[in-house]
Amino acid sequence: MVAVLFDFFGAILYLPVSFLRPPFDPDQVQKILVLRLDQIGDVVMTQPALEALRRGFPKAEIDLLVSSDIAPLFECDSTVTRVHPAGRNLFAKKSPFLKQIKGGLALLPLIRKQRYDLAIDFWGDVR
Repeated sequence: MVAVLFDFFGAILYLPVSFLRPPFDPDQVQKILVLRLDQIGDVVMTQPALEALRRGFPKAEIDLLVSSDIAPLFECDSTVTRVHPAGRNLFAKKSPFLKQIKGGLALLPLIRKQRYDLAIDFWGDVR
């Protein structure tokens, strides 16, 4: 329920900004960030989506932000360009919320520096 309210009010606040932005042009996408693959099941379930992204954006760089435990699984994966391992506190459900926030904030400089055109979060939860 909280997430629904958050989405609703976020959409209202974002509405004026959406009119100022140019429409989404898939041909302009050069850098994609895929977020939150932190368990082996996530890797298995999202592999077809990563392959579809590669087919849909053949010239784009596709980077992953994954837990450090999962990062080695992508060493030989031709669908991804770079893997950014994140600490376990960022994704762990049992990790205190403030540690998750601190871990996320630590990644902001990296994400901003890369200037991604598109980001995809396969979990989509509040964290």
